[in-house]
Amino acid sequence: MKSLNHGRNLRPDKVEGYRMLDARFMIVQAKVAKYSAVFRITLSNHFAYIIDFIMRSVFLLLILFVFTQLWETTYSVTGKELIAGYTLQKLLWYLVITEAIYMAVPRIAFKVEQEVKNGDVAYFLNRPLSYIGYNYCGYMAEALIRVTINLCVGGLLILTLYGGIDWTWLTLPVTYLLVFGAFTLHFLIMMGISLCSFWVEEVQGYELVYSRLVMILGGMMVPLDIFPSWLEQIALALPFQNIIYIPAIHAVGTSSNSLLNALVGQWIWILVFVIVTTTIFQMGVKRLNVNGG
Repeated sequence: MKSLNHGRNLRPDKVEGYRMLDARFMIVQAKVAKYSAVFRITLSNHFAYIIDFIMRSVFLLLILFVFTQLWETTYSVTGKELIAGYTLQKLLWYLVITEAIYMAVPRIAFKVEQEVKNGDVAYFLNRPLSYIGYNYCGYMAEALIRVTINLCVGGLLILTLYGGIDWTWLTLPVTYLLVFGAFTLHFLIMMGISLCSFWVEEVQGYELVYSRLVMILGGMMVPLDIFPSWLEQIALALPFQNIIYIPAIHAVGTSSNSLLNALVGQWIWILVFVIVTTTIFQMGVKRLNVNGG
């Protein structure tokens, strides 16, 4: 009886501690529910236009067909079965992944730029949602459905023309895990660029430069392994490889690094740009308040 009473009669400070912990848990739960609702609504809206997404993927088929002809000729002329460790099949599947990711990312620069210019961003400051978090949920919902359709359409083309490669049951979840990190990193960088609208009139030029860096140094058009060694080392030191190259090489099985190293590399850059992007936003909001916007 004594032990039971001891268990029931908690000290007041412990009771207060449990209450505070429970209150914090409820706050976190409420925030997760709000952002999940934004994600679900955006996802359902885009499912309503699924035909539009499929029509966009027709352009992906055209690009992949051109690449198949280009690389088939390259392998034939060189007489090699392997180029930088890639067979023709693996290289084409690599391009399916890279093109699917690149063509799936929503363009948020114009949207954020207009909201800053029009002052609409000020309305979000009074809402119980983070402006960056709100845009992130909508961005991820659109990006994930786009990349899924792109992978299905592009993969079907290459599978029909050249066959598949050696996959395991882990390939798909590993690919999506890395793609999720890639989209998160891309969003943070793009949001940081977009929020420069607080200071500059147009950010479309910065977006164009960034997109070209991703195309070239991110390994979208060719794997980084094919680059000259000095250029490859530069590309591997930059964050762009985590957006395109890393998910693709793990999907086709040409990576020499473990999945853990790839995830650590991605999330280090994500944390860096979380700090950078939130700092830019906070500075921009202060500027908005000072100017009476």
